[in-house]
Amino acid sequence: MRAYSISPLDTWFFRDGRPYLMNESSQVDVRSLFPPSAHTVIGAMRASLARAMGWNGRSRDRWSADIMSVLGDGRKNLGKLRFRGPYIYSEKHGGLLLPSPLNLIGKVSTDKFCKTCEPSRLTPKAWSFASLCPKDPVDCDLGEGVRLPSAGGDIKGLKTLGDYYLTVKDFEVLLAGGDLRDILSVRQKALWDHEYWVGLKRNSLILTTEDRALFSKHHVRLAPGVSLMMLLEGPEGLPELGSLLALGGENRMACARIMSEVPRFPAEEGQKLKVEGDKIRFTVIHLTPACLGGSWPGPGDHIPGVPGKVISACLERPLFLGGWDSVQGEPLPLQPYVPAGSTWFCEADSREKAAIELLHLTHIGEEVNCGFGQVAVGLW
Repeated sequence: MRAYSISPLDTWFFRDGRPYLMNESSQVDVRSLFPPSAHTVIGAMRASLARAMGWNGRSRDRWSADIMSVLGDGRKNLGKLRFRGPYIYSEKHGGLLLPSPLNLIGKVSTDKFCKTCEPSRLTPKAWSFASLCPKDPVDCDLGEGVRLPSAGGDIKGLKTLGDYYLTVKDFEVLLAGGDLRDILSVRQKALWDHEYWVGLKRNSLILTTEDRALFSKHHVRLAPGVSLMMLLEGPEGLPELGSLLALGGENRMACARIMSEVPRFPAEEGQKLKVEGDKIRFTVIHLTPACLGGSWPGPGDHIPGVPGKVISACLERPLFLGGWDSVQGEPLPLQPYVPAGSTWFCEADSREKAAIELLHLTHIGEEVNCGFGQVAVGLW
């Protein structure tokens, strides 16, 4: 397994699922999705590998049979490759950063708040945290006797940390049900920011503009020392990535370098899943978006690939991801994904303890070889 750090030379543009076509009103204020879809990053990496194996780089020219035997067909068939990520990597914050789970709520004191969230200027004492877990059954629109997640004590002003990240060390504290007073969330704005760009299309014949020619978009600019990280596993003899990649919309350039070692992920040790009678309770937290297909599990349902049943969950609205089919030259249809950070509270038979422990850092759902559906197992 190789770890690659991918950083922009300037800014990146990963548009969302809205149409971005000339003469349409939707080309105004087009948002940039970050972190990008794994499909986007994998497409750029496979194109770089194909060029290293002899492809001329022209989208109209198909890969040779030798290339396709290793890299797949250029679409969802990945051949002999397996990817993990993309993840956020920050040198300033100690390496790998993981999305804050939705069962973690918190707030920061306004007098100690720092917009950049640099560790030297913001201490754990500035934060107040609480961890949600299923409480007493209630009757609601989801059914009768549903155990909605809540937290004890004074939680006024605490909210989910959807735009924050945790270090691996702090993530392990949350998985093990440890003391939350010593953890520190890293705000998204300390890692990247959006830049508003405005453009005006010009008629190349008359050298003037026309109606409906104004467009605007949001680019992503990463902070110094922040990059995307992708893990790649392939057959022996697989060439290295080229140092420069065309990544995302407008083929904006990225620099790829191989890392000396694969960064550490949250350890399975220390979770100590507890058996109560003949039942075992555990959380399943998504580290990357997951494609579960069809409708999402509800109370009493089963998550594909996870022992036991769902008791409760902390979920966000679906993340719709598409992409571009470079073989057919057309956009991929949007599909709903469970966002990273989503948390399931599950209960299983105590005899499933070994299977639950093996679930840690594996992948569930569809498209697992693309890196989707990686989960961590913890206590609740």
